[in-house]
Amino acid sequence: MNRRKGAIDEFAFVLLAGLIMIIVMLLIWSVPSETGKDNISENVTGLFVIGARPQDVPRHIRIGDFSVSYQVGSEVLSEKRNIEVRKGVWEEKHESISGEILKDMDLVTEGFIIIQILDTNSEGNLVVKINDQTIFDQKTSSGKIEIPVEKLLLLDYNVIDISTTGPGWKFWTSSFYKIDKIEFGINFFGDLKKEEAFTVYEDELQNFKSGIVTFYVEDVEGDGDLTIEINGYQIFKGKPISRFSKPFGQFDVGLVKGTNTITFSTEEGTSYNIDDAEIIITHEEMGQKTRTVKFYVSNSDYNQLKSSRGEIKFYILDSNRLGSLLVTIIDSRGRKNPTRTISSYSIGQLRTVYFDSDDVEVGNNKVTFEASGEGTFVLSNVKISI
Repeated sequence: MNRRKGAIDEFAFVLLAGLIMIIVMLLIWSVPSETGKDNISENVTGLFVIGARPQDVPRHIRIGDFSVSYQVGSEVLSEKRNIEVRKGVWEEKHESISGEILKDMDLVTEGFIIIQILDTNSEGNLVVKINDQTIFDQKTSSGKIEIPVEKLLLLDYNVIDISTTGPGWKFWTSSFYKIDKIEFGINFFGDLKKEEAFTVYEDELQNFKSGIVTFYVEDVEGDGDLTIEINGYQIFKGKPISRFSKPFGQFDVGLVKGTNTITFSTEEGTSYNIDDAEIIITHEEMGQKTRTVKFYVSNSDYNQLKSSRGEIKFYILDSNRLGSLLVTIIDSRGRKNPTRTISSYSIGQLRTVYFDSDDVEVGNNKVTFEASGEGTFVLSNVKISI
C-alpha cells in the first residue's frame, strides 16, 4: 500500500514539472524579438505606379496693359475767358493757357486754337505761340479767329502764349486785344489696334494641349464690340466681362512654329482699356513619378545588419518595359547609396533587394522607387524587414 502511494507522488511531480516547462516555452515563444523580420516603420500593401507619365506644362506669354479704340471727333482741352493782352513803351501784358492731351497721340490728327476778340485797336500784331513755336503773328480786328495747329507741334502737355507787338511809331499809345474767350483743343480720328507678336516653339506645337487668352477689362467707353484675332482668325467678337478668358485650339487659329500674331480691335466710337493681358500655351511633356517608403533602424537592428542582411520585398505587377526599375536607399543622414537597377524581371514576380549596415544609419531611413527613361511600373506589397 505504501509503495503504491509513493509511485503516485512521483508521477505527479513529473507531470507538474512537464507542465511548468511547457508554460515557460510558450512564454518565450510569445515574446517578439526586437530584431525580428517584421521590424519596419511602413509597409505598402496596395499597388502604386511609378515612372514616366504625361503632364501639362503651361507657358505664360505676357502682353501687358494697353488700350484699343476707334474714335472720331474733336475735344476742347482748355479755355480761358475775359483776358487782355497789351504792349506799349511803358507796359506789356500777355496771357497763357495750357492743355494736356490724354488720348493716344496716334489718334490725334491736329490741334486748334479758337480766339474770340471782343475789342482791339489793331495797332499791333496778335501773336500766338504753342510750346514756344509761333503759329499766328498778324494784325486782326474784332471777331472769331480759328488757328490750326500741326500735329508735329503738339506735346502731351502744351502751353499756349498770347501776346501783341508794339504800336510801332505811335510810341505814345499801346496796342491791345480784349479777348472774350480762347479755346485750345484737338481733332482725332483713328482705329487704334493692339498687335502683338508671340513665339510658339516646336515642342509646344507638336505636343499642343490648349491655348487661352486672358485679361481684365479696366474701362469701356461706347457700345462697340471687342474683336480678338490670332493669325487673322477671329476667336472672339463681343463685349467682354471684367475678367475675360477665351480658349483656342491649335488648328482654329493656324498656329505655326515661330512667330504668330494676336490682334485686338474695336468698333467706331468705342474704346477698351485692358490690363494684364496674356496668352497661355500649354503642351504635354513626360514627367517622372516616384514613390518613397520610410523605415526605422534601431541600434540593435544596425548591429544585426553588420552580420546579416535586411530585405526590401515587393511585387512587379506590370510594366511597359521601356526602362529599368531603380531602387535607392537614402540613410537617416541624407546619404544616397548606390542605386540597384532591375532591368530583367517577370510580371507578377516577387523581387528582393538586400541591404546591410553600409546602406543605412540608425534612425529614419527611406527607399525610393523610380524608373529610367520612359519606363513605367506597377508595384505592390512593399515590405522592409531586418
